[in-house]
Amino acid sequence: MDRIHILGRDCSGSLTVFYEGPFWVGVFVRVENVKLYVAKVTFCSEPSDKEIFEFINNYYYKLQFSPGVDANVKPEIENPKIKLK
Repeated sequence: MDRIHILGRDCSGSLTVFYEGPFWVGVFVRVENVKLYVAKVTFCSEPSDKEIFEFINNYYYKLQFSPGVDANVKPEIENPKIKLK
C-alpha cells in the first residue's frame, strides 16, 4: 500500500483483483485521515495490467466509495537497514 501526503492529509490506497464466480472483481481501498473507504468493481474477464491502469486513469474519480469508517492505522515502522541522509 502506498502512502502519500496531500495538503495536510495522510492518504493511502490499494487495489486487490480476484476471481469470484464467473467474474473478476476489483476492490479499491482508500484510507484518508484515519477513515477507511471501499469501492467494488466487477470486470467481465481477467483484466490485464494495462486495462487496470486505463481503468484507474479513466474511472477512479467516478467510483462510488462506501461511507468512511474509523480505521486503526498502524504507524509505519522505520526500516533500520535504510538510512536516509
